[in-house]
Amino acid sequence: MVKLKKTGCLLSEEELQCSICLEVLTDPVSTPCGHTFCKHCITETWRVNAPCRAQPNVTQDHCLQHNKPLELFCESDHSCVCVLCSLQHQGHTLVPLKEACEAKQRELQKSQAHTQRMIQDRTQKISEVQQSLELIQKAAEEETAEGVNFFSALMEMIQKTVLNPHMNQLGIYPNLKAKERQKRAGKNNSTIFVTKTHN
Repeated sequence: MVKLKKTGCLLSEEELQCSICLEVLTDPVSTPCGHTFCKHCITETWRVNAPCRAQPNVTQDHCLQHNKPLELFCESDHSCVCVLCSLQHQGHTLVPLKEACEAKQRELQKSQAHTQRMIQDRTQKISEVQQSLELIQKAAEEETAEGVNFFSALMEMIQKTVLNPHMNQLGIYPNLKAKERQKRAGKNNSTIFVTKTHN
């Protein structure tokens, strides 16, 4: 820990580290977002327009206004606050940040479990619908096959009972017509014969 003489604040070496060169700050400067760098490092970075090589997963754990650790969570404003900021949040529900994080994690786990159950339920329903569709399609194919067989048998029966006798009659009819002509011709002959004998 390093103690600053003027303010009496205790700072860790990590807080005095430049995020670019990763060394203890020399001629430190702060940016509007609250990060602190060596003047030479940030000037050189801006000059070459290179991306900042800040440490990965750096999280803001100090209040930008008071430079105090963010130890409380204001449930009313949904924001992290330091002890000094908590004075501005009088009347709000403040809980320790760790407790708020654990509660939020439990809430997220419940939500995730609920979502997972919903996904499983929907997947099962989709599977059931697909099975039902397959059964319906199979039943429709069977009904179609039965219908085709039924109508084929019906047509065959109609041909045997209705069309075949008509076909026979149609086959016999020309013979009957010929016989009828012969009978008429025979009557005409006998009438002619009788007429001639009477003269």
